[in-house]
Amino acid sequence: MVQELFNPNFVVLLPSSGRFGLDQTVIRQYKIKQVKFQPEQLINNHNLNNLFLSHSLNMKLNSNYVVIAFLFLFTACSPVKQISRLSYEAQHAYKQGLFEIALEKYEHAIKLNKRNADKNGFLYNGAGIAAFALNNQEKAIYYLEKARQTPAANAKTFAALAKLYRKIDNLSREITALQTYVTRFANGDEFQNMQIRLFETLVESENYDQAIELWPFIEEVAGGSESLLTMYLQVNRELKNNIACDTIAGKLLKINKNNIQALDWLAKKHFWLAENLYVSELTAYENNKTTRQYRQLLAAIEILNRDFKIALEYFLRLYELNPTREYAQFLGNIYMRFGDKQNERFFHSKGKE
Repeated sequence: MVQELFNPNFVVLLPSSGRFGLDQTVIRQYKIKQVKFQPEQLINNHNLNNLFLSHSLNMKLNSNYVVIAFLFLFTACSPVKQISRLSYEAQHAYKQGLFEIALEKYEHAIKLNKRNADKNGFLYNGAGIAAFALNNQEKAIYYLEKARQTPAANAKTFAALAKLYRKIDNLSREITALQTYVTRFANGDEFQNMQIRLFETLVESENYDQAIELWPFIEEVAGGSESLLTMYLQVNRELKNNIACDTIAGKLLKINKNNIQALDWLAKKHFWLAENLYVSELTAYENNKTTRQYRQLLAAIEILNRDFKIALEYFLRLYELNPTREYAQFLGNIYMRFGDKQNERFFHSKGKE
């Protein structure tokens, strides 16, 4: 006869009689169930070749042996060794570029480790990184999300999450992953790229205050980038940093004379300088028609004409690059101030199309 615990996963063989036998107290305490079993069945069913046997007994198997299944021994020995081996093999496969094999072994280890869960997150993290390398977005996100709050989470974890969420257009989660990377992994291989991408996402999500705080940290690299400078111009326009906008627009036009955002800023800046001055001085003269006030109006017209001419040049270039109704309307208004009826009618008509 043999005696067994519920769900035995690890066995130690002891004789059921003699000084190694179990008395009825032990049997009752552990609720051991007695069943008839042939030795060869025991070997086949439990695959004893893979189990640890107590060599100190130095006895041959026979039908009088007792099988005692110690679950804690399974947890501490056989599965742990198997999980460790699988983890090592998975890491080795990943380094060799065998990502499918790496993922398969990590997933096998995770299944074996279900009872204890992957508290440290190393298996989940490894599986997630392998899935990411395979472009398996669903599995990569699933495993990396499980790993992100564990000690195993590293720079690769959050870089991968940021890229994955960018692919599926989840801006808020991408920002969270980027912020975590930038905050925690200043020495990471992708730190600079993560900073730049974080700036882009902050602009895209209209978090302009955070974006402008981040700019000094990326300015050295981003300062020569037309796209990033254009975003920085947008940020400063939204925050009404007009002096900064002038400087940024000037830099952009040196990089690309046809940068629409820079031209747009400068065109509207000069137009409204001229228009507001014209309206205020004309109103002042209408309210006080003195010689002194008239002379002041004439002096103002000389200044505002200069701004209107600058605005006209920028708007003509803008209309050539991007013939919108808005730009046509601005051009019509400028020609109206210059008394050019033909061009005024032409562009105002375009502004209504």
